[in-house]
Amino acid sequence: MAATKGNAMVDGMDDEIAGRDLMGHLGLDRPAPGECRISEFMLEGDIRMFLEVSEDGLLTIAAALPGEVTEYDDSLLAMSPADVVLGDAAGGGPLHISADLGHLTVWVDHLLETGDDAQVLALLDSVAAQATAMAAARASHQRGAPAATRTKAISLAKLRLNEVRRRRSMNQALCRVLWIDAQPSDADIASAVLQSRLGAGFDVRTAAGLDCQEAREAHSEVIVLALGADAADVVLGWPALAVATADAALVVLAPALADEQAHRLVEAGVQDIVFHADLGSLAQRLRLAAARKASEREARKAYATDLTTGLPNRIQLIEHLSQVLALREREPAPVSLLVFRMDGFQAIEAAHGLESANVVRRKVAVRLRGGVRASDVVASLGADVFAVLLPSTESPADAQRVVDKLVRVLRDPFNVAGITVGVKAHVGVAQFPQDGQQPDDLLRHAAAAALAGAYGPQGAAND
Repeated sequence: MAATKGNAMVDGMDDEIAGRDLMGHLGLDRPAPGECRISEFMLEGDIRMFLEVSEDGLLTIAAALPGEVTEYDDSLLAMSPADVVLGDAAGGGPLHISADLGHLTVWVDHLLETGDDAQVLALLDSVAAQATAMAAARASHQRGAPAATRTKAISLAKLRLNEVRRRRSMNQALCRVLWIDAQPSDADIASAVLQSRLGAGFDVRTAAGLDCQEAREAHSEVIVLALGADAADVVLGWPALAVATADAALVVLAPALADEQAHRLVEAGVQDIVFHADLGSLAQRLRLAAARKASEREARKAYATDLTTGLPNRIQLIEHLSQVLALREREPAPVSLLVFRMDGFQAIEAAHGLESANVVRRKVAVRLRGGVRASDVVASLGADVFAVLLPSTESPADAQRVVDKLVRVLRDPFNVAGITVGVKAHVGVAQFPQDGQQPDDLLRHAAAAALAGAYGPQGAAND
């Protein structure tokens, strides 16, 4: 296995590579099959920066802080991901913090594409900036700054950053609104008049009636239901309610509602209720509803993401599966759930260390994600178990074709820092509705089938 190591300087990098290929400048040209490339350099403060490109085109950027992991570092790692990592890196992709190999490390993975030098530069800058900021916080702690003062300063900094981001997104981006007109014909205020209150800053699409297909598509930040006096009954009886509230902020416009009815709507997932008497604040209410929904999504994503691979975890998979099954009850179609139980991670960890095993886990995730459609869901269910949700398949044979394709993809060996390693996949499949009609039942069926493949007489799925 060949590995190429290069050196680079961060300062002035933008000027040095103007008009040149960034990866070539770093000595990280796309490796040939069976080869990986590694580059390493130092940042100010003895922070070591590592870059590795695999033959799959997966770029890993990591910055390791000097010295052993401290008690202060442990306190950071004990916090939730949303507290440690302030959103995604500037170039896209979640920015992770871990303490593998005894050092506090900031890292991000990025699948390389043609012409994305600017994005790679942004990722480099994000990782370097986060590592430098953490090193400064650690130094401040070691000088004996009072813990209460540090906590307050960090919280205020996060609040300011989040507020800046919120204001920037609200001021610069058009808010995408789906306006569903379900008012009675004798409504006191026409929907055209209601929409005129929005003003600039909104991209509004209009649909007539609650049975519109647009409500089932995740393209809007806000869904407005313009209803009459029976708004509560209409919303609570709406078949697409769960799908509509999954990703969009649902706002109900109504002449008036009793408090009890309003509470029932909020409990059902409605973000806000705007009465006709309050239309002067409609634009602001829609933007705030969109901002709250975005915050909910980020919190849910942080809580339901596997930090090693960046994939949804079991909680998020169950949520996705619940939404799909709710849709399939109204629009019948087969659903397939695949569970992959991987053999080989423990051996890799024993022979080459935990970080090498985690790199292979991330590469398995990349291969699975690259082998399915954008509408399919790939999740991590544990250290050696992955799942793939196929929301719509024509027949069991379709699911088997996906299994065969993914098994072939995973059969190829992985390269980690110049070392070739391999894993073996055992696959279990569950079909809706014959193998179960609830998310837990389908997951249990597929997991049991994968386990039987690992330990039963039939052997591995990719033998």
